[in-house]
Amino acid sequence: MPGDVTTGDVMQRVVAAVIQQNDLILICRRPLDKRHGGLWEFPGGKVEPGESDHVAISRELEEELNLSVLSTGRELATFQDPGSHFHVVFLSVQTTGDSVTQEHSEIAWVPPGRLLSYPLAPTDRRYVEEELRVEETVHVEETVRVEETLRVEETLL
Repeated sequence: MPGDVTTGDVMQRVVAAVIQQNDLILICRRPLDKRHGGLWEFPGGKVEPGESDHVAISRELEEELNLSVLSTGRELATFQDPGSHFHVVFLSVQTTGDSVTQEHSEIAWVPPGRLLSYPLAPTDRRYVEEELRVEETVHVEETVRVEETLRVEETLL
C-alpha cells in the first residue's frame, strides 16, 4: 500500500485487473523495453498518490487497452513482487469496450486452465499458481477421467 515501509523502502502499490468474459481471462504481453519485457501479465499499473484502486485501474485500462471499467470487485490476492518495491494487488474487474492494445505488444483471451502455458511475469505466475489452482486441478482431473474412460472403452471393444 502507499506508505508501506519495508527495510526503509517505500512500497509502490500496483493494481492488476483479472478480467474474465465468456470463461476466458485477458492477459497482455509486456513491451520488450520494459521490466519483464516479452512476458505476459494481467493488465494494470501503479496507483498514483491520492488514487483509489478503482480510479487507478480505470485509468490504466483506458490508457493501455481502451477499456472502460464498469465495476471493480474484491481484492483476489496481494503479493510482493520479487526483486522490486512493487506490492501487486489483483482485482476482479468488469469492463466494457473492445480491447485494443495501445501499450502491450499483444493481448490474448485465455481459458484459465491454459494460463500457465504462457510465459508469465513472476508475480502473475504466482497468482495463477496459488489462486487459480482449483481450476487448474479440475482441468487435470477431468483429463485423467477422460483418459481412464477411453481405456475402459478400449478394453470392452
